[in-house]
Amino acid sequence: MFWNLVANEIISEEWQPNVCLQAFADDFILVISEPTETKLKATAPAALTKFQHWADKQQLKSPIAQQTQEILLKSTSIKVGWIRTHFGYSGNEAADVLAKKATQEESPTYIPAPRNHIKSLLQKESIIRWQKEWDNGETGSSVYSVLPKVNTTPTPCQRPEIMFGTGHGPFPTYFKRFKIRNSESCGCGNLGNPLHYATSCLFTTSYHLTKPSADLGLLWWKRVMNNNNSRAKIRKLIHFIAENETLCFPKDGDNN
Repeated sequence: MFWNLVANEIISEEWQPNVCLQAFADDFILVISEPTETKLKATAPAALTKFQHWADKQQLKSPIAQQTQEILLKSTSIKVGWIRTHFGYSGNEAADVLAKKATQEESPTYIPAPRNHIKSLLQKESIIRWQKEWDNGETGSSVYSVLPKVNTTPTPCQRPEIMFGTGHGPFPTYFKRFKIRNSESCGCGNLGNPLHYATSCLFTTSYHLTKPSADLGLLWWKRVMNNNNSRAKIRKLIHFIAENETLCFPKDGDNN
């Protein structure tokens, strides 16, 4: 869509009768049909100059635009050669194939609007669709509780913090879910999830955070994950659990 918008201006220009410009994925084909070499030399420079002015205006970075500009800047006068058709010249045959393809394909729909405006609209639409997918997704509920709004700015989190926020870490609930262990209980007998270890486990009191009330759970997660001191405690907590698995986890078969 971006390319269509950029190319719309030059394609909609009025060209000479024997000049045809076609836009492809990231290139242009300029087809000039003249019966003689003399007429071809007379028509081509004007068409190329017109294309160059447009490329300069758009500040294009595509290879074809750069090559065209370089050729025009280096040459004080453009010399155009003439070759006979159907003689097996690879470049000429390729141009014929592309020109034929262009006549067979449907013309794309162009939107007459500034490129930056269209980019802004598309970015907003992308965010809206992304948010809908995030709101209605069947996975990632633990992360959603912490980060309910999508954002193009990355959230700086270290690995232990991600483990804690997602629940994908050294927790009995995680291991039971993926059948790594038979029990989802902590060594103290309670449910071994991240919140338990961070607020009430008897073995992790040195790393406890204030336990939230039932109706403020979402707010608690947000505050914890946005507080540097809390995140530092979480990192230490995850390290402690990983290093003391025999203490924090019951033996398989003790609790189910």
